Order: sequence, then structure tokens, then C-alpha cells
Amino acid sequence: MRSSEAFLVCLICFSLTQIHVLTADLVDKTCKHTPNNDLCVKLLHADPRSSTADVAGLAIIMVDTIKAKTTAIVDEIKVL
Repeated sequence: MRSSEAFLVCLICFSLTQIHVLTADLVDKTCKHTPNNDLCVKLLHADPRSSTADVAGLAIIMVDTIKAKTTAIVDEIKVL
């Protein structure tokens, strides 16, 4: 591998690392504005879409998560 190719690979890897850090920071910053920071962080990090989401995307992920959990609870209640 030529040095220019090695540099490009290193640059790409570094950039991807920084994107992940920025996204993690966005999740943390967003969740700090919620009543339950720990739960918010846990739910958002559990969804792989959060790694590339903006604030609106994080909101959609949270709505999808709440909908899925609500549906599961309703299904469980129906069995009772």
C-alpha cells in the first residue's frame, strides 16, 4: 500500500470515529433535556439508527421505541 493510500485509509477511519463521537454527544446532549436522562440514553443507544441520526431522527427513534413498547404491553394485557 502506498503512503498516500495508507494516509487516506487512516483519514477515513479517523473521520468515522469522530462522527460516532459527535453522534454519542448528540444523544447525551439531547437526553439531558428529558425527565429521565438514563432511560433516554439507554433507549437511543439500543437503536442502531441513532448512530447517524440528527435531533429529528432521535425523536423518530424514540417515538418508534415507545410505540413498540406500548404495543407489547397492550398485547400482554389482552392475554390477561
